[in-house]
Amino acid sequence: MEALKTFSSPLFLEGWVAYNEKRWSLQSFPLDLHPPNTELPSLRTLLYLDQKGRIVLPPRVPYIPIDFHSTPSDRLPHISRQWLEMSDQLAATMQEHGAYNTLQLSPEATDVRPWYWHGFQSTVRYTFYLDFPIDESRIDPATRRHWRKAIREGYYCQPPKRMEHVLECLKETEERKGYSHHLSLQELQLIQEQVGETHYRILVCYAADGNPVSTTIFLTQQGTRALLLMLGTKTEHLSKGVTQLIQKVGFEDLQAMGATGVDLIGANLPGVSASKEVWGPTLLPYYTLESMNFRQLAKRFRDWGRFRALGKKLNADTDVSSHL
Repeated sequence: MEALKTFSSPLFLEGWVAYNEKRWSLQSFPLDLHPPNTELPSLRTLLYLDQKGRIVLPPRVPYIPIDFHSTPSDRLPHISRQWLEMSDQLAATMQEHGAYNTLQLSPEATDVRPWYWHGFQSTVRYTFYLDFPIDESRIDPATRRHWRKAIREGYYCQPPKRMEHVLECLKETEERKGYSHHLSLQELQLIQEQVGETHYRILVCYAADGNPVSTTIFLTQQGTRALLLMLGTKTEHLSKGVTQLIQKVGFEDLQAMGATGVDLIGANLPGVSASKEVWGPTLLPYYTLESMNFRQLAKRFRDWGRFRALGKKLNADTDVSSHL
């Protein structure tokens, strides 16, 4: 476990926390763990609790943020011992509360053994980290051609002229891909009012005639890694390079505001991964957690039953085919 370089995360922003508390009827539960009478080692995080005291990961909150700092040392066994000491305390606290839904630790948590030791089940998933300033030599040449094409055709990006333009672009992406952000105009306005335009950063790409064609939403804070929360493009403009242009402008905007990089959030589906890796980011794993409560045991029993039924069917098919 390496010592972490980033002290904080925009997921700790007071306005963002207040919004999630109000919107989902949750209570924030910040933790700042360290030994008595000393500041280091330390582990800082933020949990959300439902009315029954269970840990919940709210919609549109990608991770439980993890900020770990060891005492100054370049000895990995020393850092690892301190990580295990601090994360064990966190895992014990999380075990005490239990998890209502699947939890996700930010990629900074590269060693999740303490959660295993406290009864959690874990799986691995992936995301992309893009550091600022961007190394343009790592960007796929086709991506540069796409955004240059969009600029030549008169597309431009700026904060939304009207919030309805954001939803227009997200809606077409939802219909095309078969999911929903469950985001209304009123909620979009509430989030930006609660968090602030500087931190809940929205951009819209407009055609030369002023028609909104693409949008992106980031959560950002100076001195931390921003999070790409949403990206949507109208279908008829997908081939025009506007998706690449709005990401380029968004990354430049974030860097100018003092972000150290951006988490592109997610690399687990082939199409999603392909669209993000063109920027030359670093692939990183992150871990999901589930506590073994009655709900999870029932789910595992159901999955086991389905697997057993499938096995019987496959065996039956094999028996039939062997006699043909």
